[in-house]
Amino acid sequence: MTGAARPGRFRRCSRVLGTGIGATLCPAVVNRLTSLPVMLRVTPRHRTSCAARPKGSPVRDHPPLIAMIHAVPTSARIAQDAFAQEFPEVRLWNLLDDRLLDDARAAGGLDTHLRRRMLRLIEHAVEGGAQGVLLTCSSYGDVVDAARARWTVPVLKPDESMFHAALTGPYDRFAIAASTPPAVSAALAQLDALSARLRPGRPVRIAAALSEPAATAATPRETARHLADALRTCGADDVQAVLLAQYSLAPAGPALSELLGLPVLDGAVAAARELRGALVPQASA
Repeated sequence: MTGAARPGRFRRCSRVLGTGIGATLCPAVVNRLTSLPVMLRVTPRHRTSCAARPKGSPVRDHPPLIAMIHAVPTSARIAQDAFAQEFPEVRLWNLLDDRLLDDARAAGGLDTHLRRRMLRLIEHAVEGGAQGVLLTCSSYGDVVDAARARWTVPVLKPDESMFHAALTGPYDRFAIAASTPPAVSAALAQLDALSARLRPGRPVRIAAALSEPAATAATPRETARHLADALRTCGADDVQAVLLAQYSLAPAGPALSELLGLPVLDGAVAAARELRGALVPQASA
């Protein structure tokens, strides 16, 4: 925290652009965003799992293989739960690099070496037969653009599918909820770029709430309470939906929706739906 900012205080951003969205942040948030990079490390083994395939599944004979690249084990569990719900017939390959976050902090951000490291992980997944790749760490989302220029398989940023669904849906006012400053900046950058492309001339207003205590909450309901307090404090009373900017917050989604009486979207479920639609033609028909 910087200056007079205190844990439990929440920052807000809201600025509307005619062609999309944008945000301005108070100096305390800007300082936190610029001083806290984030990232992932590689374990030499991977695990492949094949979920039970339901009778009548359109891909039961040749289930697709999706590689998920994680920074922390928590994200792996959340993503696996999302696929079990939305795309149960898929085979999942979990690649965990649990040094990347620490190494990025030590490097002061996502440098050239770390970008190449993530590209090598994606290359490993593609060469290993993955028909889709999902990054579950929002700090590495920028690397996906370079990956898409190299490989033709779908490579998804952690929250891109969720942002796409929100921007193409009925919402004109929504809020981002996060527990780490880098997640806020990454979400706002993606929303700004996607908004200009997906809804030109149709502005959307967003509020961004940062609750650092939510990162250490003991239970999903406690996490939800912290996030709800943050959203109320940042002036998000009139929003139509809440977007969770980190996979780690997904377990708090149902409780947060109950507390606020609003739909709460999370990136893992949206990504699983998009990959199912991309890899199983019958699913998107």
